[in-house]
Amino acid sequence: MTGQVPGGLTEWSIVVLRLRIMGMAARKLEEVKARQQRADESLRLTLAASDAANDGAPHLWDDLRDYVESEVKQFSEGLPAAKHLSSYRDNENKLVVETNVLPIVKLEIVRSGMYVQASRWELRPQCNSEKLAKAGRYKFTVDRKLNPCLTDGENVLHPTQVADRWLKPVFDFFDDPA
Repeated sequence: MTGQVPGGLTEWSIVVLRLRIMGMAARKLEEVKARQQRADESLRLTLAASDAANDGAPHLWDDLRDYVESEVKQFSEGLPAAKHLSSYRDNENKLVVETNVLPIVKLEIVRSGMYVQASRWELRPQCNSEKLAKAGRYKFTVDRKLNPCLTDGENVLHPTQVADRWLKPVFDFFDDPA
């Protein structure tokens, strides 16, 4: 028997409406739980990426320094005009590549926290020319597979790619007589 209740609804209508509302509540709860799980997973991945970048930064820094030193040694031994080009570690967070005679080119690579940046200075007294340039700043990070790498904000780079970007103008210095 279905009786009328105030508002013109039958008892059965109220039961059906209550089931629909409960169904909606259950669906809403599932949506909220799924959204929270996605947020939790995103946070977990963010923390894992941060940990991987922090753990990988010292190794990438070592790889970068080793590669620069190797390339500078090979270049200076192979090109007579570059025989005075050398590299040295000024401290744990600074690598310097420079000539010790005129004309002078100097590249300073400095690690500061999760960043590494370089600046280049050139002096050519015979041309009355001096130039100082920022050579770029890169952040230690991880790629999508959580492999440590460097980024310029747009590209994911290996330490050798960053080093090559910095060394190119230094090596080109020996091609340009002016």
